[in-house]
Amino acid sequence: MKKKFDCVQMKRLGAANVREQTATLTREQELRFWQERSQYLRQRQASLKAGGHIWADRIEAQDPVQFTERLRRTIERRGDS
Repeated sequence: MKKKFDCVQMKRLGAANVREQTATLTREQELRFWQERSQYLRQRQASLKAGGHIWADRIEAQDPVQFTERLRRTIERRGDS
């Protein structure tokens, strides 16, 4: 039976996504990237605590399966798996 969800693969896919987003950034740009992502996370956590839906604050809600599949293809392309 094939696993429907692999947490290690998801971790690697997430890391590949971050590498892709930050690969060409300068040090200052990368610092700003992490500051903005941290602020987004705090806002998302506050929204969830207030009873909001996990995707409610996302401008472009993505299907988690499609998102994971896209990241998996990125890793396969790079040979990181």
